[in-house]
Amino acid sequence: MTEDDIATATGLPLHTWRRRHGTDFRARVPVVNPGERMRLYDETQATAYINCRPLPARPDQAPHPEDLLTDKETAALLGVDASTVRAYATTGYLPAGTERHGRTWWPRHVAEARLKAGDQRHH
Repeated sequence: MTEDDIATATGLPLHTWRRRHGTDFRARVPVVNPGERMRLYDETQATAYINCRPLPARPDQAPHPEDLLTDKETAALLGVDASTVRAYATTGYLPAGTERHGRTWWPRHVAEARLKAGDQRHH
């Protein structure tokens, strides 16, 4: 979940949620993508915080096929540069992706399918 999703779940505008709850929330709930500009949080932990319940431990499980990946994360999975991922999406070698919060995301299963298919651009 993004901070915008969390603010919506609490029924507050994003700027009001950040002013009233953002600092405490960020201190208690760890991000799942450290180092990225857009902070993402585990939905189970965020929901527990919103409902004033103890935070459950974040499960260390295998990545889910529906996880949304940025161009950098998709590039790391494919072994190419982020600009190549964007070019692949433009040329149709990779699906266009999903636009969310002003950023393009690719589902993990799409990137893994592209990786398993191998290089088929010149066939």
